[in-house]
Amino acid sequence: MYLQVLLVVNGIQINGTESGIHILPDGTTISAENRFIKNTQNRSAGNANPALTAVQAVQAAASQLNYTVRGTFSVLERNKGASQETLISDGGISLSNIPAKLMYQLNENGELVLTWDISIEETSRQNWWSLRVDASTGNIIDTANWMVSCSFEHDHSMHENVLDYNANLYD
Repeated sequence: MYLQVLLVVNGIQINGTESGIHILPDGTTISAENRFIKNTQNRSAGNANPALTAVQAVQAAASQLNYTVRGTFSVLERNKGASQETLISDGGISLSNIPAKLMYQLNENGELVLTWDISIEETSRQNWWSLRVDASTGNIIDTANWMVSCSFEHDHSMHENVLDYNANLYD
């Protein structure tokens, strides 16, 4: 059995604090990982209201990543929960619509910052960014690139087929 626990403040998840335990049927713990952080209420500004909308956060990220926006960003879906999960049109910068939701991110000063968690799958297929954009300033404060590329020394022309990374996401 696997048990995963997420740390939440003001009804909003804190990025990177997922903790999990693997347990055998007899109750024996195989492994446990604790990524919780202490004193979360003291580390956050307590504000769960972003100064920027999800669309503004995507626009700010596109600017910082030097993308040429070839369309408009519009809200396709929006949930009313604390995380304000939103689906935004691709704006010509992403191969897929751009999901966004509020999330806290621990910054270099040990403070929890309210951010928009967004995902941009570049049309060039070079990067697939998972970004945390400060919901007050629009600055990108955390990134992860989900794209894997081949760095082995060999003839790369054998990689002729373009892989469809989305093919099995929802199957």
